[in-house]
Amino acid sequence: MPEPESDLPDSAWRAAFNAAFGAPFAIKLAADGMWEGAYTAPLHTSEYQDSLERWLAEAGPDVAIEVVFATKAFIGARLRTPERPYAFELARRVFDHLTDGLGADHRSTSSAASVLDMLDHTIQIRFDGGRPRHAELGVLDRWLTRGPIRLGPPPWPEPEGDDALPDHRLSPLLREAALPTPLMLEVAYGPLGDGWLAMPVPRRARAVGAGDGRIDLNSLSGLLWRSPLRLHSADS
Repeated sequence: MPEPESDLPDSAWRAAFNAAFGAPFAIKLAADGMWEGAYTAPLHTSEYQDSLERWLAEAGPDVAIEVVFATKAFIGARLRTPERPYAFELARRVFDHLTDGLGADHRSTSSAASVLDMLDHTIQIRFDGGRPRHAELGVLDRWLTRGPIRLGPPPWPEPEGDDALPDHRLSPLLREAALPTPLMLEVAYGPLGDGWLAMPVPRRARAVGAGDGRIDLNSLSGLLWRSPLRLHSADS
């Protein structure tokens, strides 16, 4: 499948982004930020339209959509007020893009970079020239009930900085040794922060040993500065 033209970064970044995110797995929609009760349509289903229309009819004005990848990474956008009446059509376009050329194993052939391009053109995420607005640490599908930690806006601490974020920055819920779903690092873009990219936090960036809830800042800032979550280099 040819990838649409894009103003996003160069081929080296796109290759790293595709490798880090993997294959698209499903689309999700949530109302009022409640991803705990999100509507989910796996790519192997073809009978989502009626149930999605019913869900949207009850969802209210604040609706966001995410494309979820096999690695647990995701790309998301919150629909702005003028876009809300077209939520079903926008979701259908996203689903159709992901399922175009779906293989016998129900795996999408769309790359993560092509999904980002498509969303940027269809939903107009407005990544604001690739400059992040803020970052958050949160628990996958528990973003509100587990309380995200906001790390932004940039500049963020460089990898040579202090070895840990202070304990007071961490929600007690994030200090649990066994979280129900992965801890995620999300980077938001645009003037309103209404387009975002997220990846699971590697185990080396989690607290080890004492269980004091501290997160290794060297590993975490490496994700912030050098991972595919950054659409441009750190000095942009």
